[in-house]
Amino acid sequence: MSRHANIDLVKAIASQAIVLHHMVLYMPMVPVLSESSPELIEWLDQHGRLAVQFFLVIAGYLAHHTLTAINHIKPMDLIAKRFVRLAVMLWIALLMVVLSSL
Repeated sequence: MSRHANIDLVKAIASQAIVLHHMVLYMPMVPVLSESSPELIEWLDQHGRLAVQFFLVIAGYLAHHTLTAINHIKPMDLIAKRFVRLAVMLWIALLMVVLSSL
């Protein structure tokens, strides 16, 4: 399957906006940073979460593109393949969290 450079660019920008949004909400240095650039901090606080909408739209587009481009694969096989791919990463992340909390 071919990659979509524009979609990858939007996903990269949106992911960084979400990271910066979380940093603005949860980082202990926010009061210091808000003195130097209060407009940026305020904008990230208010509008950074909108980047999630980009992910939802892109995910819907890519799911539609995948399901219409591949007619010979059964839908349950595709769902099982994606589940395994995501579940492995979930279990690794959960294991890392549990081990780091010990």
